[in-house]
Amino acid sequence: MKHQNTAFARGGRASSTTSSAISSPLSDTLAPTRSWASIVAPRPDGHESVDGTEQLGEGREGGDTGPSTATGSAEEDPEAEGPTHAQDDTSTESEETVRPKRKYPKRKHRKGTHTIRKEEKERLLKEMEILQKEMTALKKRAIDPTFSVDQLVRKSSRQRLQESIQGHMNTFCKALSIMSDYTLCNIQAGTPLQEKIILKKDLESRHETLQAVKARKLKEGEEFLKIRRSELDPFKALAEDQRYETDSGGFCSARFSIMQFEGVESVRQVFDLVIFYFSNMEISVSEKLETLVTVRENDDDSTTEGITQNFLMSTTTKMGMQMESNTVMFSEFCERDDITCSDRGYGIVVSEFVDFDERYPYRSTERVRKDVNGVIEVRGYNRPNHDGSGEDERVVVMTRWVQNTLHRPEFPMAVDGWQELRHSMDSWGLLLHRTLLESLHSQL
Repeated sequence: MKHQNTAFARGGRASSTTSSAISSPLSDTLAPTRSWASIVAPRPDGHESVDGTEQLGEGREGGDTGPSTATGSAEEDPEAEGPTHAQDDTSTESEETVRPKRKYPKRKHRKGTHTIRKEEKERLLKEMEILQKEMTALKKRAIDPTFSVDQLVRKSSRQRLQESIQGHMNTFCKALSIMSDYTLCNIQAGTPLQEKIILKKDLESRHETLQAVKARKLKEGEEFLKIRRSELDPFKALAEDQRYETDSGGFCSARFSIMQFEGVESVRQVFDLVIFYFSNMEISVSEKLETLVTVRENDDDSTTEGITQNFLMSTTTKMGMQMESNTVMFSEFCERDDITCSDRGYGIVVSEFVDFDERYPYRSTERVRKDVNGVIEVRGYNRPNHDGSGEDERVVVMTRWVQNTLHRPEFPMAVDGWQELRHSMDSWGLLLHRTLLESLHSQL
């Protein structure tokens, strides 16, 4: 603009270069933009216009409102327009700076059709090769049934799952076999509750000996059952039986059971019935078992508070085989406030055989000796009622573990007679549950 005013001061003459310099920045070319009026109209001072540029320049200086001035005003001044464009550029740049650029995901390379078909062909060729091998193996299996095809023929998911389950079952069976052998070793070595008991002939010494071991036997029996049933549900019936022949020729049987009694009055009621059964065992066995007759041979009063001794002799009705046992039972009913059941108590009975008794010795040359070792616990539990009344139902649970050992006789015995004794050796304990149910139903 400064260059343009200098040109006007020198007489209004301007070259084409100067005229092109003041052209509108919006023009696409460098040629000056002139109207027809600016070319043909005379100058106000009487001079003819040399070109449209002078007319335009004087019109701006003199404030002419003629057509040339209108045309010139219509054309935007570069300097006047400059700041506006600068502001627009600045705002545009600021918007571009603030506005985050959108990131378009990179376009994935697309496989060609010929590549896809080539890969599919290779896969099908491999599949065909595998199928041909399987077909060849199956043909050989049809000819020779002993030919193994496990490594050649593929298996379905169901077959693989079935074989996996079968493998786990086989492993579990092997573990059971190991545990059975381990149990047999434990039986031959003795039970966890076994303790050697020797009774003398005089009555006072016998009572002192049994009273000295009572507390220890009851504690050991309670701890044993606590460990044995630690992972079991007391509200579900359970019975496990194990029978073994020992290396010495004898025979052992072990039984673990959990029995529930519903609708009973209290734990003490069931416990008293258990004590009554063992105190009069020979009567119940002789009345309810047709294959075994049992009598008690210790006629003296060998029963004290919580201690009962049974020296019993049983005779089989078929072969006339005789079996004897000398067992001491320690019992106690415990009452504590920390027990959750409403009865606040539980009963425990521990049975232990006598190794040597001066008053009632074993007759090994005439009878077969039977050793009994076991523990019984009677405890109450509160179970939610099934009718939804909100009140808990009281259930009395009897947990029992017993092991019977039948010694091989020192005298000759027929095979049938030995088999008969083996089948009847557990009848005393099996009759307990039946007797308890009959007694409870008669009292209800």
